[in-house]
Amino acid sequence: MTEHAGLQLLMTQTLLFSAAVLLLAVLRPLLRRIVDAGAVYLAWLLVPLLMLSPALPRLLQGQALPAPTRALAQAAPAWLKADEPAAAPAPAMAGPGSRAPAARRPLALDLWMAGAVGLLGLLALRQTRFHARLQRGSRAWIAPEGDSPALCGIWRTRLVLPQDFEQRFDPRERSLILAHEAVHARRHDNAWNLLAAALLALQWFNPLAWWALRRMRQDQELACDAAVLNQQITPDSGEEPLVKTYINALLKSHPTRALPLLSTGWAHQHPLLERVKGLRLHRRPAWQRRLGRAGAAGLCLGLTLLAQAAQPLSTHELTQAMLDHLAREESVSGTKPVGLVVQLDSQQGAQAWQHKDMVFTFAHLLRDSQTQFHLHAPMEDWCLGVHLYKFSDGDLRPQAEILGPHCTQTLTQLQPVALGQGPTHLQVRLPDGAQQGVQAQVSIRVEDPRSERFLLMFRRQLDQMPAEQRQRMLEHIEGSSMNTDALSAQDRAWRLARGVQR
Repeated sequence: MTEHAGLQLLMTQTLLFSAAVLLLAVLRPLLRRIVDAGAVYLAWLLVPLLMLSPALPRLLQGQALPAPTRALAQAAPAWLKADEPAAAPAPAMAGPGSRAPAARRPLALDLWMAGAVGLLGLLALRQTRFHARLQRGSRAWIAPEGDSPALCGIWRTRLVLPQDFEQRFDPRERSLILAHEAVHARRHDNAWNLLAAALLALQWFNPLAWWALRRMRQDQELACDAAVLNQQITPDSGEEPLVKTYINALLKSHPTRALPLLSTGWAHQHPLLERVKGLRLHRRPAWQRRLGRAGAAGLCLGLTLLAQAAQPLSTHELTQAMLDHLAREESVSGTKPVGLVVQLDSQQGAQAWQHKDMVFTFAHLLRDSQTQFHLHAPMEDWCLGVHLYKFSDGDLRPQAEILGPHCTQTLTQLQPVALGQGPTHLQVRLPDGAQQGVQAQVSIRVEDPRSERFLLMFRRQLDQMPAEQRQRMLEHIEGSSMNTDALSAQDRAWRLARGVQR
């Protein structure tokens, strides 16, 4: 992956992350009124699912929307954009081997990487310092007096209790605290906190990431509180005494320092009034809790599928679609597909020589004994036209010409191009500019379109295509495949009806 592709990926992920968090910010107050705290906590799955949506299989096929990175790129600050230096003027005798200087590495990637590594290092340092304050006990790890009970670790969780745990809390309060941490352990909340830490490191520059982390941790504690109270309340005990005991235990726990990110605490830094209010509203029937969580999960999956369908087709998807199409065509026609590589070195006026590789694939169109194709490659103020002729002996004979800017007006005569040999030179003066001459050297070769070298050039060409052009290419491939499948089915039916063996 090039530096510019890496920057585009970062911008796409930032857009998806921000969209998920903003949507949750809007839906969260509504969800807290109509569903239980566990469903609200489950809704945070939307963030990683939406960020993973570009890598998911495309289950919904529809009209592709413009590339999401385009809208973000227009609003991005200058330092976040790839720095494209201007091409230096070419010397008078510059040849086709000359290249424009390579683009510098985007400064944004260096800044992002430094911030991500620095934040991960800071989180690891806080976790290490927290563990250094603990002492191993018989039942749990012991923290200094005044600390909050907590649960540390991911794969091997550790219960952490303050030295004054027995003195500060009465037996009923201690039972509720231990039940609270047991729920955290059963739900593997520290593993979800690890995922949140990774997303925070990836999006450290995004203010929404810091807001989302705080709100997710709050919903995590509220969901745990609701689960404990739903477990503890019985018809005999009643709800009000248990809630009062829970509130008293919370009031006795005011941690002197913040817990590290990979820890879940009894009295995590959380607005106490909001948490007490959540205790009063926790009670919901079991069927309603299950329905709410199913609805939250369905909302996350549905929005992820919609986001995935709205994203432009990826290079991998189009490449695989092309390979599948070629395989189907070859199995039906028995004709090997052909890959055409057109290499163009050109110079317009006093500009530097530019190099461009173009690749084309042909399958069922080559079945005919004699046929011809016209290929166009638009440039800045002119167009390269390639005519490919196929004769009954299977010979391919390409010719090239220079056309006007709309690829309609012929400016030069057709010149034959020898396949796999030296370039053909074309030269013309553009009609609208007396000083604008164009020189072009064209070479063409045939390759297996399934070879690694051809696929590499094909992917590079796709990376430069707009989203609309990618969608049209996929529709053309799918349409050709449908025609091939229909003809194959018709041929099989015809042979079956007449008892003809192929």
